[in-house]
Parts: sequence; C-alpha cells; structure tokens
Amino acid sequence: MVDYENTRRVVAAGLKNYLDCPIIRSNQIADPPSYPYVSYTITTIQSENKGTFGIYEDEIDRKPVIQTWSISVLSDDDNECVNLAMKAHEWLEHVGTTYLNDNHVIVQ
Repeated sequence: MVDYENTRRVVAAGLKNYLDCPIIRSNQIADPPSYPYVSYTITTIQSENKGTFGIYEDEIDRKPVIQTWSISVLSDDDNECVNLAMKAHEWLEHVGTTYLNDNHVIVQ
C-alpha cells in the first residue's frame, strides 16, 4: 500500500524548504498564514497507471500509482505570486527531483 501521508509530507516539506514560505493543504478550517503561501489539494488519490506489478529494492511487490495534485500560490503581489509559481515548477521539474526520487516520489 502506498504511504500517502509520507508522500504528502515529502512534497510539502521540499517545497517549503525551496520556496521559503508556508505550504498548506487547501480547504482546511484553520486560518491561512500571511501572504505569500502555497496551498495544495490532492485531487486524485490513486489513479490506475495500467502498468504491471514489480518487486522493488525493499522486496515489496507493488504496482505504482499516479496521484494528481493541484498547487496554488497565493500572494497580494502579482509578481511575487508568479515568481513563486515559477520557482515551484522549477523545483518539481528539476531541482527537487533527486530529493523526491530518494523519497519514492516521481513527478510526471
């Protein structure tokens, strides 16, 4: 079984460290932090990837799954918002890939 909570923590912590701003789950009842911040929703917990099962380094037989995330950058400054969004994209697509891969997360 996929450890969804660990995946969520890994992605949120990595983004927080790289962007240097709060990363929160969307649609929570707590008050949001001050601007800027990033919110995310996991819109699809598990989608079939039509792949096959395989035995991995930890000797567990499993079939990878695909999750879909929605990430929003919020700020009262348009330029700051765009810059943080571009920086988040940079981290997800390039800078953070080693960290994510080491933690069993692959961004498509």
